[in-house]
Amino acid sequence: MFFDSVDTKDSYRARLREIALLQRELLELRFDFKTRMPRPLKTKKKGLFGRETFFEETYLEKAEQLAQKKQELEEDRERMGYPRGMYWWNLSWEQLAPALLWNLTLPEEEEEPDESGWRRAYSLACQSGRDDNLLLCLLVRGHRQESVSARRRTYEKEHSAYSREERERLEDAYNDRRNTRAMFHVAFADRTQIHSVATGWDYGSATEYYTSAEYLSDRMRDAENYSQSLYTVEEVRSLSVQTSSSDYSGMNGVAEFHVDENGRLDYAQMLDFVRFRTSGDVPEQMGTLIEQKDAAVLCAGYLAQLEEVQTVPLELLSRGVDRCAVSYEDALLQAQVITCLAEKLERN
Repeated sequence: MFFDSVDTKDSYRARLREIALLQRELLELRFDFKTRMPRPLKTKKKGLFGRETFFEETYLEKAEQLAQKKQELEEDRERMGYPRGMYWWNLSWEQLAPALLWNLTLPEEEEEPDESGWRRAYSLACQSGRDDNLLLCLLVRGHRQESVSARRRTYEKEHSAYSREERERLEDAYNDRRNTRAMFHVAFADRTQIHSVATGWDYGSATEYYTSAEYLSDRMRDAENYSQSLYTVEEVRSLSVQTSSSDYSGMNGVAEFHVDENGRLDYAQMLDFVRFRTSGDVPEQMGTLIEQKDAAVLCAGYLAQLEEVQTVPLELLSRGVDRCAVSYEDALLQAQVITCLAEKLERN
């Protein structure tokens, strides 16, 4: 039969690894592992004003090559007497790619709050666990702006080359000079008639003029003009804003794993975002931290970039490489994990 000999089984695994590597190459054309964000598709003009996205020729050629290799393996298995079934490797790339992009994308910070008003930032971190194991953790920080109050205020601000005391002395000196001129006028020319150009009134003497309502009004106006000439007034408008907000942080387990002295991943256990530590009032319930993303795929994407991990046995990711998956979901999960770690799969 197809897998009865060691050579045949090794050949089968080599073909599985080849499929996984092609899927990894396609994934890297769609996803940036450094930024943990999908790569934007290129666009071209459509019609007079529209634009449409498209896949580059390299991507389409690899996708076609992948589909052909899957078809050839399927036909070889059937020719050797093995029934068709659902395996991680025979899922189409069109089914696999959206799931990978969804599970691997981990935004650094949410730009807009959700319906409850919270914004969150996520990051992955690795730390020591039990024995020699390592823990991959998801760190979450949340911020919620609860209320905003604003107060407007308008006030006047004086600007002057003189202090207030200096201005008062200058005003007193100005008034003293006016009083002195009036007294001299009364003392030496009191009987001289005075004609007011402003009102047309005639005054029989200086005393009558200096005690008139017209003169007192003029004195008050002139004194006020002189006082105002010593400074300027600026109207200042200010706005003060007060906000109240809430913050929280949490550490959640993604996976526990072990790497031996040769860099071989020999143990991996998913923790599915179990909470290790929190501070503040955490709004989420258990299991709703990142909208049902799969911890296994997130872990695989992280381990694929971790230098300490050099090789990964296929059996650790797909127990029984010739067994059908128990469900479509199981096959989809295996395909995502193996695609992420394709470059580190053992060759035999």
